[in-house]
Amino acid sequence: MKYNKLAVGDKLKEIRTKLNISPGEAGDMVDCSESHIRQLERGCRNLTVNMLYKFIEAYDTDANTILGIKHGTKWSWMWWTETISGASHT
Repeated sequence: MKYNKLAVGDKLKEIRTKLNISPGEAGDMVDCSESHIRQLERGCRNLTVNMLYKFIEAYDTDANTILGIKHGTKWSWMWWTETISGASHT
């Protein structure tokens, strides 16, 4: 499994729109600019672990949902944090 910033961006936008939150409001909720939100949603930026935690709290969801990881698979958000930090998963 490989980190797919386009898929993560699509999921962030999907969750935000379901919650009826504007990009500007989302930025206020996670302490970043509207432009940053739009770049994340378009897949132009990688989602950092710090931002992931902010979205989990702001959107009242879990990391697997944001990352598009199906529950019950061997992959988890821990794999993602290791991948994004450059550590290998065994």
